[in-house]
Amino acid sequence: MLKTYQSAKYRSLGLVGQGQFGQVYCAIHRKSGRLVALKNLNRDRFPTHQFLREFRFLLSLDHPHIANCLALDQSGSGRQLVLDYCEGGTLRDLMEQGTQLTLAEILTLTTEILSALEHAHAKGLIHCDIKPENILLSLSPHGWRAKVSDFGIARLSQEYQGKDKGATGSPAYMAPERFYFQFSAASDLYAVGIMLYELLLGDRPFSGNYNQLMVCHLNHAVKLPDSLPVSIQAILKKATEKLTPRRYRSATDMKAAILKVRKTLTAGDLRERFPKIAALKTVGSFAPQEPVQLPDRCSALALLNATDALPQLLTAHGHQLYGWSLTNTQTLDSERPAATWDFDAPITQLCQVPSGVLVVTQNQLHLLTTSSLVTLATFNTAIAVLPGGQQWAIVQSLASPRRLWAVNTHHSSPIIRELPTEDEQVPTTAAMLDDRHYAIASQQDKQSHLHVLSRKGQSLGKVSVQTNIHHLFASQKPGSCIALAGTKQQDFLVIRIKPYRIMRCRLDIVPHWFGELVTGYVAISQKGEMRLINYYGQLIGQINDLPIPEAVCFHPPHGLWIVSQQGQDTCLHHIDLQALGLDLIF
Repeated sequence: MLKTYQSAKYRSLGLVGQGQFGQVYCAIHRKSGRLVALKNLNRDRFPTHQFLREFRFLLSLDHPHIANCLALDQSGSGRQLVLDYCEGGTLRDLMEQGTQLTLAEILTLTTEILSALEHAHAKGLIHCDIKPENILLSLSPHGWRAKVSDFGIARLSQEYQGKDKGATGSPAYMAPERFYFQFSAASDLYAVGIMLYELLLGDRPFSGNYNQLMVCHLNHAVKLPDSLPVSIQAILKKATEKLTPRRYRSATDMKAAILKVRKTLTAGDLRERFPKIAALKTVGSFAPQEPVQLPDRCSALALLNATDALPQLLTAHGHQLYGWSLTNTQTLDSERPAATWDFDAPITQLCQVPSGVLVVTQNQLHLLTTSSLVTLATFNTAIAVLPGGQQWAIVQSLASPRRLWAVNTHHSSPIIRELPTEDEQVPTTAAMLDDRHYAIASQQDKQSHLHVLSRKGQSLGKVSVQTNIHHLFASQKPGSCIALAGTKQQDFLVIRIKPYRIMRCRLDIVPHWFGELVTGYVAISQKGEMRLINYYGQLIGQINDLPIPEAVCFHPPHGLWIVSQQGQDTCLHHIDLQALGLDLIF
């Protein structure tokens, strides 16, 4: 069992990686609050005199695309390198998620890696183990930013082990000369070529065990499909030449060649996504069951006791709230509502929470349960409840200055706490992480600040996210939240707080409604487009041509309700994901 790393200077937030050289932890500096990566190094593999010599070289590296070494931390549990932390995980993580990148993004990542190598090679440092696992990712406004990690570690390992234990490194990415215990800057460029091939085609050019890979790298040319642009094929061919003199002379030359090719590609070429994968199973023309006609227009929709076998469906129209009984076939039991409630002001929101349904009017918050309707709070400003569905609801004022409150919805006499915000004039959103913690995101220029606090307002840490976060949504997974981000509000982020990680799914729609069902997250646009995303941030299904929604509510484990306006008629539709023909396991 791995022990949790303890340090006087750093507080561990959890294990984020297990590599050949030791464990990697996400940690926060106790005084400054800065997030760092702590890499544990095995004393047996790195004797002190060799480690200290190499550590001096590592400290000399300072580049925006290198996971720079910040310090050395000594503790009772051993010796740790303190490194830049990258919240996006590794390039390997991104590949395993099945994420498609545009050609522009792939070329940008590759040139960033080459910029890092250019800097290191100028100082006489050869990486010797370039591979996706050693490329860390951090969020940027337009995609991912690459940082090369483990500089010098592989070089030291080779010096320590090479004479009697053979070549070290990852044979799938090793240049031919590496199998003869030789290395140079050209060896790193060969590995970059193999990695670029994998990003474009979804697999490496050679596979097999160590001996089989050695034979392939020494003797077999990399086969390039005609589907790749000719100019890209030329770059791959030169980078993966068997003989060192035939490759690019330097990282500078290879980067210049890529930038030159990029200028010749059309905008359409650069938007093309790689690697090519089978298209998602799409229901292009949606045909729901016979819709139910409602007597009035519907501005909001919710389920009372959504987890019950037969919950009550609630529809809002103006000042009135209607409760409808449902049948086993998910239709209305009667043409007339089973219950009606009148409010003093128009209903603006219905929000499902564990204890019932929150009914929001202009400045009041009410709780409807199966047995009662109570007013939880009255505010001196117009309000909205931020999406969540948890015991503690976050209420936001709609007028400036923007204020936030946390309201316990479990009691008829609720606890109401005003939440601290940094600047009441900047766009702010928030979400509960669990019943004791919440996160606030505030925008500033092209980045956002994500602040984690306890329910009592104690600050637990703050990080900068290099993109605009427009909305936060609570998740059913404790310690996590989801966000809608990016300049076009099409970046779907899954944010895990401990340890801090961000997974991104780039959508082709602008979501307006979010929910969680058994498959993961569901995003629906105002145009009637639905996208399904799993808990790892992967797009797993899409449906187009839903009825144009005016209101939506989610019915776990795999259903949802949509209200649409068809001419003068207000229609209610029930949708079961199991009946849509998607390639999903329920």
